[in-house]
Amino acid sequence: MKPWIMVIALSLISSPIFADEENPLPIKRVELFRSGVGYFEHLGKVEGDRTVELRFKTDQVNDVLKSLLLMDMDGGEIGAVVYPSKDPLSKIMQSFQVDLSGDPSVRELLTQVRGTEVRIVSNAEEYVGKVVGIESRQKAEGETVLEVWRVNLLVGGVLQSFDLEQITSLEILDPVLQEEIGEALRTLSEDRGSDTKPIQISFSGDGQRRVRVGYLVETPIWKASYRLVLPGEGTKEGHLQGWAIVENQTDNDWDGVELSLVSGRPISFIQDLYQPLYLPRPTVQPDLQASLRPQTYAGGFGYGGEGGEEEKLRRVPSLQQRSAGTALSFSDQSMGDVALEAAPPPAPSTMVPDYDGYAESDVKLFESRPYFYPSQFAKQASGAEVGELFRFTVAGVTLPRQRSAMIPIVNDPVDIERLSIFNASVDTSHPLNGARLKNTSGKHLLQGPLTVFDENTYAGDARIESIPPGQERLISYALDLDTQVQTEQKRDDETIQTLKIRRGALEITKKRVREKEYRIANQGDSERVVLIEHPITPGWELTEPKEFEEKTDSLYRFEVPVAASKTETLKVCEENHILQTIGILSIDPSQLSFYIRAVEISPTMRDALQKVIDWKGEIVRLDQEIESRRQRIQEITQEQERIRSN
Repeated sequence: MKPWIMVIALSLISSPIFADEENPLPIKRVELFRSGVGYFEHLGKVEGDRTVELRFKTDQVNDVLKSLLLMDMDGGEIGAVVYPSKDPLSKIMQSFQVDLSGDPSVRELLTQVRGTEVRIVSNAEEYVGKVVGIESRQKAEGETVLEVWRVNLLVGGVLQSFDLEQITSLEILDPVLQEEIGEALRTLSEDRGSDTKPIQISFSGDGQRRVRVGYLVETPIWKASYRLVLPGEGTKEGHLQGWAIVENQTDNDWDGVELSLVSGRPISFIQDLYQPLYLPRPTVQPDLQASLRPQTYAGGFGYGGEGGEEEKLRRVPSLQQRSAGTALSFSDQSMGDVALEAAPPPAPSTMVPDYDGYAESDVKLFESRPYFYPSQFAKQASGAEVGELFRFTVAGVTLPRQRSAMIPIVNDPVDIERLSIFNASVDTSHPLNGARLKNTSGKHLLQGPLTVFDENTYAGDARIESIPPGQERLISYALDLDTQVQTEQKRDDETIQTLKIRRGALEITKKRVREKEYRIANQGDSERVVLIEHPITPGWELTEPKEFEEKTDSLYRFEVPVAASKTETLKVCEENHILQTIGILSIDPSQLSFYIRAVEISPTMRDALQKVIDWKGEIVRLDQEIESRRQRIQEITQEQERIRSN
């Protein structure tokens, strides 16, 4: 096959689009949020009427369409924002007059341009004509039969046939079709990077102007990690260093940007604005009227006669039955045209659009369905008022695309009080080395891991929750092997306080007392402050010690200073009062006797309870007598049956 050339004159004229190397609108400001989104702002200058192209990943387009903010700060105007359709490439290619999808051959391409004027070169001769069609012919070469394709052209009114293999050049002369093919080829070229979509932004105005482009897209949340250097002997000033971990997962380099790291809970959601949606409309049948029948006129029969049978039959209305749901009509000379309206057709099923098409629904077509409910907004707003909301701003940050970085955000002295923290549920015999950290940095410390150094040596790892400025938190980072704690349950008993008879029931007030002892032995060579964490049991009241250092929802905290090589003891006592009600008739007499002996009660109460005991004793005696007589009756009955059987 000879080589051939297809010539397409492209004359695509559009507003100039900035190439990447020009980069007229570089990223100048980035805000990263803890809610998983980031705000990006491009700043720069344009001159005259210009179009700027930005590229985004396909899954970012919805966020861009929802949040894109454009500003021309020197009096210019903002034009249309143009972006490609979300339809698949095959559907887009079918929208052109020439479908280039599926890698069409020259034969298939010529079939699509039938009737179009073309210029071809065949056997070194040039021909200009209109494509009539493509046909195949059988050609024998020896014993082999080959299929040969030929193109038929109308050249100067003469139909000529050319072997496709002999055509070395093909030029389409229709300028409209040339532009269509060029646009289709550009669409194919853009689809190479199918993961990204170009968004073209138009600015119009005179002279050079400052413009701003901002948008919100999904980003990784930024994280924080800390290093704490503990203070030496005789001082409480430690040093805290904090770093923010950020990722530039965009396709743009950050060059000297102003980076803001924001914490809080701004409401953010995704709505599919990129997907085309179509609203169904009802189909209405046209109202059709039956046309008039051709009229015939009989000859006269005297004067004022009623006419013959044909005249009578002609006066019968002609009725045409139409399809269901449409009108019935008939024509009569005496009545004129009459139309009877039929019952309205049944209401069509209401459809609501979804992202895959349409689904049936029983709601009204234009019924509004709120996406959020007021209670959800109120809950979020309340959380924002009491939650943390702070910002770290770092200027001049440079970070290439698809790279990560650690950025310093805290480097300040903080107040530290060394402690040993004991909790029996963590370790039964040793406390943890820890500290009480007071945030004196003036910055809001976000939650994150904390690496602790003591005397320039790694001491352990901890984790902190969010700490607002001026507040304190406990941290623990290692096991304190120089301190031992023994726990012993010294007391757990129950006593009856009072007895009352009310409405046929006995009310018993009991007091339960328990006592736990903590023995703390400091085997080190320096004083320890041990913080004992004692669990809170609902319904129990602390009676000893009267005061505590801190109280949480689940713990009491008691501070116990322990000198070097010394032992201290902490005793924790709690009480619980119980009110028990028992029906008198259901109480066992022995239990009543126990209550009489165990509790100091009035003589009247004692006599009343004794009467109950006597009554229940008499009831027991009578029950026993009844049972004895029942057994005797059964024995007599059995004896009589035995005698009768003999």
